[in-house]
Amino acid sequence: MEASVEDDVVTIEGRIDFSKYEGMRRVYTEYNVGHFARSFQMSNKVDQSKISVQMKDGVVTIVLPKAEQAKPRKIQVS
Repeated sequence: MEASVEDDVVTIEGRIDFSKYEGMRRVYTEYNVGHFARSFQMSNKVDQSKISVQMKDGVVTIVLPKAEQAKPRKIQVS
């Protein structure tokens, strides 16, 4: 799997090793097994330098932390 950020777009791509499935006969499937790619447009409120992507047990988790200037803050009144 590969993840990238370019021009405010996060792209996740995965490739399947079909050699693992050679000689197997499909009995039932709900979706096709194959390569995939997904892209997401981000807002400018994301700190792109802190984006993280993790894959565990076939589940991809993408963390897009808020940029400091986008976080709510209190302003002291004098």
